[in-house]
Amino acid sequence: GDGHSLDAADGNPVDVLYVNNDGNVKIGGNLTVTRSDGSTQLLVEETSGTTANREILYLKNNGGVYLIFKDTSTGGSWSFAQNNNNFLIANQDPNGIKASLTSANEYRIRVGTTEIFKLTSGGNLIIKGTLTEGSSRDMKEVYGEVDEDEVLEGLRGLGIYRWRYRAEPEGVVHVGPVAEEFHEVFGLGSTDRGIASVDAQGVALASVKALYKRILEQRKEIERLKAEDERLKAENQQMREKIKNIEAENRAIRAENQQIRAELLDRIASLERQLKLSNHVALVNTQ
Repeated sequence: GDGHSLDAADGNPVDVLYVNNDGNVKIGGNLTVTRSDGSTQLLVEETSGTTANREILYLKNNGGVYLIFKDTSTGGSWSFAQNNNNFLIANQDPNGIKASLTSANEYRIRVGTTEIFKLTSGGNLIIKGTLTEGSSRDMKEVYGEVDEDEVLEGLRGLGIYRWRYRAEPEGVVHVGPVAEEFHEVFGLGSTDRGIASVDAQGVALASVKALYKRILEQRKEIERLKAEDERLKAENQQMREKIKNIEAENRAIRAENQQIRAELLDRIASLERQLKLSNHVALVNTQ
C-alpha cells in the first residue's frame, strides 16, 4: 500500500505509528525518548548539499504552543511560546525573568509581573531603571582634552528645535538639535543621522565647564570692581572731608575778613572825623 501502520496494543484501530512510502513518520501519541546512559539525543537533520533556509521543526496547536527546556538537576526550566500572536521567552518560575515579542512589534522584558524594558516598533526604548553606557578608560583610546571654550562657541551656533519623530503621533514634542547640524559643528560620532548620548553629554559637560570658568573669571572681575569701588568710595569720603574742612576755613576767613573790614571802616570814619576837626580848628585860627 501507501505505507505501514502499527495499531494500539488494545486493538484500537487508531494508528500509533505510521510510516508512508516517502519515509514520513506519523505518531498518534506522545513521543518520548528516554535513556539512562547519558547518550540520549533527538536529531533532526537535513543532509542536502544545497545551502538554503528550511523549515526543520514545525509545531502546531489549536491554541498557544510551548517549547520547554528543563534542567532536572536544578528544577529550573525555560519556555519558548507562541500565545495570542505573541512570542514569549519565559522562566517557568513565576518570579523569574520574562521576555516577550508582542503582536504590536514591541519587545518587552519583565521580572515577575514588572516590566523593566520595552522597545517599540518606532525605535523608542523605555527602561525602568538607569541606562549605563560603557565609559571606562580601559575601553577608550583617548586623543586628548577638548577646548571647552571652542565647544561652547560651537554650541552657541547650534540650532535647538522643538520637534517630533514622524512615526510618533501628533502632539508629541521633543527639544534638541538635528544630527546633521550637530555632526557638522562638532564632527562627533560615526554618522550624521544620529546623535550618540555620550557625545551629547560630552558637549554639555564641556560647555558647562567653559561657562563655569567664565563665571569664576566674572566673579574675580566683580570682586576687583567691588574693591575698586570701595577704594573710590574711601577716596571720595576723604575728598568730602577735605571739602568740609576747606569750607569751614573759608567761612572762618570770610568772618575774619568781615571783622577786619568793619574795623577798617570804623578806623576810616574816625580818621575822617579827626580830619574834619583839624580843618575846622585850622580855619578858626586863621580868622
